[in-house]
Amino acid sequence: MPLARDSSDQAKLSAERGVKLPPVTSGMNKTAPLNLVTQKNDLRGQAEKEDEDDADHAKILSTAKTRFSAARSVESTNRKEGLEDLKFLDNKQWDQADAQARAAEGRPCITENRLPTFANQIKNDQRQNRPSIVISPTGNKASKKDAKMLRGMIRAIERDSQADVAYDTGFASAVDNGWGYWRVMTEYESDTSVRNKVIVVAPIANPMNVYLDPARTLFKLDAAWGFISEMVPKDEFKREHPEAQVTPWAEVGIGDGEKDWLTDDEIRVAEYYYFDFDERELVMLDNGHEGWEDELDDVLKAKIARGILEVIARRTVQCKQLMWAKLTAIEIIDGPKECDGSFVPIVECIGTAINVNGKVTKKGIVRDAKGPQRMLNYYSTLETENVALQPKAPWIMEEGQVEGHEDKWQQANRKSFSYLLYKGTNIAGKQAPPPQRQPFQGPPAAIMAAKQGTVEALKAVTGIRFDATMSEKMQDESGRAIRELTRNANLGAYHYVDNFGRALCNTGIIFCDLIPPTYDTKRIVSILDETGAEDRIMINPDMTSAHGEAIGRTPESDQEEKIKMFNPKIGRYRVTVTIGPSYATKRIEATESQMDFVKAMPQIGASVADLIAKNSDWEGAEEFAARLAKTIPPNLLTPAREDMSPQVQALIQSLQKQLQDMGQQMQMMGKELQDRQKDRDVIYEQIGKKFEAEVLKIGAKMEEVQMKERATVQGTIGRQLAELVKATDTLTKGLTTNAKPSPGAAQPGKSLPVGSPG
Repeated sequence: MPLARDSSDQAKLSAERGVKLPPVTSGMNKTAPLNLVTQKNDLRGQAEKEDEDDADHAKILSTAKTRFSAARSVESTNRKEGLEDLKFLDNKQWDQADAQARAAEGRPCITENRLPTFANQIKNDQRQNRPSIVISPTGNKASKKDAKMLRGMIRAIERDSQADVAYDTGFASAVDNGWGYWRVMTEYESDTSVRNKVIVVAPIANPMNVYLDPARTLFKLDAAWGFISEMVPKDEFKREHPEAQVTPWAEVGIGDGEKDWLTDDEIRVAEYYYFDFDERELVMLDNGHEGWEDELDDVLKAKIARGILEVIARRTVQCKQLMWAKLTAIEIIDGPKECDGSFVPIVECIGTAINVNGKVTKKGIVRDAKGPQRMLNYYSTLETENVALQPKAPWIMEEGQVEGHEDKWQQANRKSFSYLLYKGTNIAGKQAPPPQRQPFQGPPAAIMAAKQGTVEALKAVTGIRFDATMSEKMQDESGRAIRELTRNANLGAYHYVDNFGRALCNTGIIFCDLIPPTYDTKRIVSILDETGAEDRIMINPDMTSAHGEAIGRTPESDQEEKIKMFNPKIGRYRVTVTIGPSYATKRIEATESQMDFVKAMPQIGASVADLIAKNSDWEGAEEFAARLAKTIPPNLLTPAREDMSPQVQALIQSLQKQLQDMGQQMQMMGKELQDRQKDRDVIYEQIGKKFEAEVLKIGAKMEEVQMKERATVQGTIGRQLAELVKATDTLTKGLTTNAKPSPGAAQPGKSLPVGSPG
């Protein structure tokens, strides 16, 4: 009933209905607060979302149960026979009725189990010659150097997650019962990391816990869904999922442990991988652009609307998203969640697979060896009965020879007496011979021959010629010959290792698919080369190229140094697998072959001595190689260019051409310089000659000047002397005229020497 707008309306309404209403105040006309309406709408939306989630969960559970039942139905025969194979390998080889009958009669049931020996030869051959993942570039700016860094990352992932344990566990199951599994998944880098994740390879110990899409293709990664189940203690289950119901799942396969998924202490849960699909339109424009239609920017959409651009090709694509959920019998206790990757991350390793009219039978080495092994057990038991449990050989004697000594003779086959007495008897007047024991003839030859035949039958059905329990003569064989003998001996079982290589190839494909979205942040990661040497690279998903270099610090050093960078998002790669000896074995074989080669061509021994030392395993080989390398001509130490990218090789060729051109220019300049030097020498010679001529001219002039100056001086001196003589003569004449000669004076007519006292 709507509220009255004012007091008059209220009174009128009250008078009409005869009902007295309280007075209306302004506070009574207030509307409900907006937040209450919002909260109500939020609650309604939350309830609708929960209903949608419940409906989705119910759909996921229903689909999961249907798929689980399908996998269980298709694989029931393989699981039953595989479980029997494992029990047979575990010494449960006698039929229960036969064993009970023999036990009732006191007869033995010998089990001479030789199957583990044959199985271990295949397993250990795989461990000695581990297949390895090989990465090759196929395009999109990928190079051999990038592939090498990616392979180094995969080696580090395998080392850090102890992938060899997962590989060996899965391969052992394939050999024993016919198939095995391991899984590739992501987890956080550490307990303190909130973003950085790493890839790990985890083992699956019980192959009966895995159920994969039965429509999958063998040896391929095309499974549409898969389950991995495990038994979880109830206390741990309640701690991790306090709101979950402790309920068993009725769907249980053969070999999956208990018939129920619930025991007194544990409850079984299942991890469920599946795909969600979404249709998207892939378009090509007339300007060459290809991409998703829903990712076109507004500018391109506007041009398409105005007819400036045209869609020339269109295709509808089913895009898939990998999902994960953890299930119990009636609810999803975790998830569903989106996962990185394009494949169900469960790798299957198959032993032997036979397709009979569409039905695939998987088996290991035990299946076909059960008959010969049972025969071996029977003949070993029969031999034991003939040798150990038959009565002791009897004594042959004349009647009456043990009279008086019957007790000792009756115990002669059970006790060891120092002597036995007998009573001598006469027969036809002759002394009867003493009692004699009949010798044991041994087990029948037919039993021994039949037993040996069963051993040969085991070799034939397993495909392994060399029996490790037999001692073959190898004293005169070389190490290489022994290795070849072992390889050829296991040739009949080589398909186990080859199928393992296919599973490992699928693992490499998952690695290449998971690495780009997992390592999507800048960080320093480890890589390993073929020898196991460790290096560090920086993951940089922001680079425009697949690799590069930067200056930075590694966790082990505070000093800045050059760090290789790698962008795993760029490049396409192909995954292959190499099967052969381990790296250490390859080095030994390489050293042997190199030594044989040097013996055949001793003239080249000095030029390859450093390589032989480098491939050797004795202590100090690296130091020998480094020192010998200093004696090698430099042209033999030029690094190979196989690992260089085409761009780098083109740059090197361009630089080499530039160096060649510069060398020619230097030769021309040198020749020109020589010519100029000759011209300069001629000029210097001319200058020298001219200098000498000028010097001679100057000397002549100086001599001429000196002669003129000397003549002038001599003339001046001569005139002065003449004047002096003249003056002297005048003075002398005056003295002669005015003075009387004294004794000792100069005689008349004679002059005094110049400078003498006057």
